[in-house]
Amino acid sequence: MDCVVRVRGPWARLEGPPEARAAAREALTAEVPGARHTRAYQSGRWDGTRCLVSASGAFPSGLAERVANAVGARVAFEDANTTLAPLGVALAGIELRPYQVAGADVAVERRRILVECPTGSGKTEIGAEVIRRVGAPALWLTHRADLARQTAERLRARLGAEIGRVGAGAADWRAVTVGMVPTLARRLKSRHAGTVAHLEAVRVLVLDEAHLGAADTWVAVAAACGSAAYRIGLSGTAPRRDPLTDLLLEGVCGPTLVAAETGALEAAGFLARPTVRLLEPPPASYPSYEEVREAVLPDWRRDPKRLARLGTRLFDEARRRGIVGNRDRTEAFAAAAARHALAGERVLVLCELRPHAAALEAAVRRRGVERTWCLTGEDKDREAALGRYRLLAGGGVLVATPWFREGMDVPEIDAGLLAGGSLSEIAVLQGFGRMLRPRPDKAEVLVYDALDGRDPGVRKDYLAQHALARLRVYRERGWAVERQPAGGWR
Repeated sequence: MDCVVRVRGPWARLEGPPEARAAAREALTAEVPGARHTRAYQSGRWDGTRCLVSASGAFPSGLAERVANAVGARVAFEDANTTLAPLGVALAGIELRPYQVAGADVAVERRRILVECPTGSGKTEIGAEVIRRVGAPALWLTHRADLARQTAERLRARLGAEIGRVGAGAADWRAVTVGMVPTLARRLKSRHAGTVAHLEAVRVLVLDEAHLGAADTWVAVAAACGSAAYRIGLSGTAPRRDPLTDLLLEGVCGPTLVAAETGALEAAGFLARPTVRLLEPPPASYPSYEEVREAVLPDWRRDPKRLARLGTRLFDEARRRGIVGNRDRTEAFAAAAARHALAGERVLVLCELRPHAAALEAAVRRRGVERTWCLTGEDKDREAALGRYRLLAGGGVLVATPWFREGMDVPEIDAGLLAGGSLSEIAVLQGFGRMLRPRPDKAEVLVYDALDGRDPGVRKDYLAQHALARLRVYRERGWAVERQPAGGWR
């Protein structure tokens, strides 16, 4: 078939015979998560799928390669302003590593790509190099104020230019701007004229933490950058999810390129090598799945089918009793943190919920560690606390909730504790990323986790299943695991 995929800005279109267009629609169609539980699907009125090809034949430009491969077409970029206008000769203050150069090479050549590189490997430098080569106007998207501030500082150092910021009270557009997605999405929704004009002028768009890029707000902001000829995603953790979410993410950023593997970076000394030490709270300290059900729905045995309508309430109860309110577990993590801190080391404790963070902080302090900070994401002095932690001479403990997981650079950490009991692979790898930042005297790092739950052989034991999932992540990456008990946890 004589076909061509024409790409311009956020959209692409296939030119070819009807059978090619039908094949493209099939390639860009996926089942909607949860569709099979809807009345429309069960009644036969809907097949449960969504197609990303519009009625006019347009589809997100990041999917151009997928469509071209599906129908044997060539890709023709028709973006305006593709002439490179480098900003300076080289990034200031560093020499790019080979995988960073290669990642930037591919990003500039293919124009729509998601560069996946392990957390701590210098993804910001890859994005900065793309901006340096392509030129301005450039927009760097992120989703939190602390990440926006940190990224603006790093880009200013690398590019040798003042960096604009939009969001968290700032509205300063410059040749290179760091913009917060929530703020930009709100302004787009209200049709803020200045925001619309600035977004339309962007030539190179960088989506940091791009695994979030399938969200409606990210999709809307990226689509508003109609002149952006280069659309680059950066992520340390872009695991495959459901097919539709993967299609939506690829539509914004393009296909995924793995620029470097964790093992190779550890071997080269670019990342510290972790050893995972498993704490073993008493199984009896965790609730049984029957106890969780009875707490949420006391008469569940009369009609167990009602449990399916409870949403996350069963897991929330299991976490409340087995993680947040589990004194034995909290004391085990606090003892490990205090032991390292009193030995003069700097310790990071990551958890999911503010009440859990408060309980961990109190338990660490009871063990005599006065220099303990708790950051929950709403702290007005979090930057000052993080600064004190970085300059700490001797031991101390920082307890933090998820706001800390993404993008924060703290090579000062000597030991880390994943106390949240998360199932999410993204959350686990982001947490490790905070701890694997190397420094001259740190080639290895000790990370604590826990063997949660009563019985890993019971599928209804949520916390035990989450612990098993985390162990699989560690083994897949070849990380050493200590104190692994016999039996079902092998």
